[in-house]
Amino acid sequence: MEIIKVEQGDYRKARSPDVLDSGGIGPCIVVGAIYGKKGYMSHEVSSLIDLRLDEMLRDLKKECRELRKLEIYIAGGGTDSREDTYINDGILDERVKILELIAEAGLSRAIKEIRWNKDRHNQTLVLLLSEHRAEYKMDSDEDLEDEDFEE
Repeated sequence: MEIIKVEQGDYRKARSPDVLDSGGIGPCIVVGAIYGKKGYMSHEVSSLIDLRLDEMLRDLKKECRELRKLEIYIAGGGTDSREDTYINDGILDERVKILELIAEAGLSRAIKEIRWNKDRHNQTLVLLLSEHRAEYKMDSDEDLEDEDFEE
């Protein structure tokens, strides 16, 4: 088993028993998918939404013959109450854009769970392919370093 880190701006695929791990997600948005023994994960950097996700959605449409067996998980898109409205509105727009791209690909019904980040939180999305499940890990603001959310 290999743990495959999916860094910011990256898209990776894996097969069971490997694990896909997003690493820390704050304002970035991660889209993960499980289909059979395969896993897919796109870690979208806020300012570059859809570059890797488009590739992932094309792969899902091509490789997933029975869409009812596809499961999509979404995490991230965190806002920060200390930031100005312009920045937070941009993050909220990115959340909508991700959902629109998935809908345009005809895959909305495959969304199993969405966990948007809450104020000053960070999380990780892990796809455990051998167990055919996703796991969300949440870090509270006490666990975050000050430089993660500069004032």
